[in-house]
Amino acid sequence: MLVSKDLAAMQNVLNALANENTQPIASTRLNTLGWSLALFQFADHATAAQRVTQWQQRFSQLSVDFNYLYRTQAGAAGREYALGMLDLPPQPAKKGAASKASHQALRSVRVGMLDTEVIPTAWLRDVTLANKPFMAESPAATSDLPAPPAHGTAIASLIARIAPSIHLFNAAVMSAKGEQTVTTSYRLIQGVDWLLEQRVQIINMSLSGRYDKNFAMTIAELMQRDVLLTAAAGNHGSSAPPAYPAAYASSHTGMLAVTAIDVEGQLYNQANHGAYISVAAPGVNIWVPLAPPAPHLPSGVAARYVSGTSYASAHAAGAVAYWLSKRKVSMTAPYHFCETAKDLGPTGRDDAFGCGLLQVNAALRH
Repeated sequence: MLVSKDLAAMQNVLNALANENTQPIASTRLNTLGWSLALFQFADHATAAQRVTQWQQRFSQLSVDFNYLYRTQAGAAGREYALGMLDLPPQPAKKGAASKASHQALRSVRVGMLDTEVIPTAWLRDVTLANKPFMAESPAATSDLPAPPAHGTAIASLIARIAPSIHLFNAAVMSAKGEQTVTTSYRLIQGVDWLLEQRVQIINMSLSGRYDKNFAMTIAELMQRDVLLTAAAGNHGSSAPPAYPAAYASSHTGMLAVTAIDVEGQLYNQANHGAYISVAAPGVNIWVPLAPPAPHLPSGVAARYVSGTSYASAHAAGAVAYWLSKRKVSMTAPYHFCETAKDLGPTGRDDAFGCGLLQVNAALRH
């Protein structure tokens, strides 16, 4: 995939490649970012790798990398315990003036997601929700089917449990690939562009993949535009390499890479470890609503227990959204949450829990 911030430079490259009988299978211009993308397909990985290496040298004015796959960070797994661990401020009486003011403040918060489609549930009744699909990379990619909405619906619902009256904008970038729920760099960048158009203040990314030059550039652009990010730390185990985009938190202060803990404060047994881990949040045996219909479950079952750093990241996104409804300076949120986190594991920051369990009320008082 080629990415350029200079539309003329991209067109010159595409013209040169066209003269060599090499055409993209898809291309697009991003209205909000002001970038252009071009996606190419080759017969096998070896050919693609050769072209990436050649084009990185030949077209140094562009960003050139593979169109990487990203996967959701979820697993099937309980108790409804999460909210009690997050040090949420006491909620005002539902019909009182304080409650009305709280909901009004939350309505000013605009949260973005990169996920599956979100189906409205009872947990989302106070949320203003917008979905936009980003599916096949090209008209020829007819085998790309939208992923089931279960993951995105769960993530949105967990965010809304903490920040119930937000505006939620979901870029539905995930497709079904066998039993997996996946997306690509190309779709993610398009999704980010749309979320920026919606003027979101925070984006949750409950997904992971490998280092990706093009998406790294996108993350840096989001930091420049003062958009906060929460990301799942990864479900690949303690010895796994860093999971991206969460691992970009090492070099960006406006990001939280979120790992998962259980009701006892113990680390999720499949969680990644690493210097990039920012904070921990509940993510083991989490009670979430189902996205109807759910034919694999008995009639009348409306919720289930799930585990994964995806759900921890959702709790962190909800916490940051709540924080934004009370504070006006957004990009300091990760600092406050880290400084006031409840220490877990070895004393001080560590590669398993980061700064510790995030605490909403303590961060607001900091």
